[in-house]
Amino acid sequence: SPFTEANPSYTQIPITLKKIPGSEQNIADLRQRRRLNNALRGANPEAVIFDGDSLYGTSIYLGLPSDLRENSVAVWRRMFRGDPSLHSENQAERIRSFLYWKTQEYFAKHVGTNFAVSQAVADSLEKAGIPEKKIVHIPQQVGGDYSPQDRLTQGDHFRKEFLEQDELGILIVSRISPEKGFDWMIDVYKRLKEERKNLNPDSSLKKIRFTLVGPAIPENKQFLTWIQQEISKSDSATARQHAADSIRFEYIGAKEKDELQKLYNAYDILLMPSPAEGFGKVTVEAMHGGMTVIGRKECLATNEIINESPYTIGLLPKSPRTAAEQIITIMQNPNLLTELQYNALMWSHGHYSEAKINKGFWNGIKSIPKK
Repeated sequence: SPFTEANPSYTQIPITLKKIPGSEQNIADLRQRRRLNNALRGANPEAVIFDGDSLYGTSIYLGLPSDLRENSVAVWRRMFRGDPSLHSENQAERIRSFLYWKTQEYFAKHVGTNFAVSQAVADSLEKAGIPEKKIVHIPQQVGGDYSPQDRLTQGDHFRKEFLEQDELGILIVSRISPEKGFDWMIDVYKRLKEERKNLNPDSSLKKIRFTLVGPAIPENKQFLTWIQQEISKSDSATARQHAADSIRFEYIGAKEKDELQKLYNAYDILLMPSPAEGFGKVTVEAMHGGMTVIGRKECLATNEIINESPYTIGLLPKSPRTAAEQIITIMQNPNLLTELQYNALMWSHGHYSEAKINKGFWNGIKSIPKK
């Protein structure tokens, strides 16, 4: 049935997918595409919306009749060609990635409209040769999932369940994968071990706890081991430095939403080490819980979120050394930490909400040229 804002109606059309050998991607075969086309003909949709970064979506799109292709939309959630395997040392992996992105490039150039969840993603599409007129930025596509309830109602009492009273809590929430900038995170940790001796002895915060949260798929277990080994090396190298042992690191695995809600409410700073993101979803989630953010200057998506605010809600250091210095400064200035957290909380809840998600998406739908 027609897909309209005034009276949305949804029809579920289950189809069977086939897994591509040697890949995590799935596709719909010819018979399944025919089934779907017949169902879409009966539904008479105003728009067919695809996940852009998926061979599944592309395989269905290629089987659509021309009129439905013209009314199709691809939603892009990560940077176009933002796949590190494009530069892999493994030739077969590099070729697979190249062919995948050539297919997605064809999709993006021929689909009716491309929705980008951030300006950074929109710029990456344009850089790949996608015409600007076919790109629509749908902003603020996150919100409403997390709240500062525990932080505001229980305060220090709740915080003590996770951190010591004189401990600064730094949280990293990310899947464990090489492209997520963990080398940068490790360097920040090392620099803090060295800088800790410069902390004012009268500072109320004297310790730092790094807590890494996120899933590690079997293929990345070895990489997780490498992270832990590098942290151990840093601990050993700074063992004789003054108060270096007051900084510690822990990995606590993947956490469900209710557990993340607690962590976002208890910890002080979200560290975003990733050099490139499609949209900083975790950044906004953490701010919704009352945290401030330290992210990399080079990450366009993190820049987009932090610089959009008219007042300071987070910091964007150019290097791990600068990040470590900023953390020491925050430890010595609790009022600065409180101000950053308050600004981030107020800005994120006013700027990112479920209502704005829907508004941004529907404004994008309305902008699709009528054929």
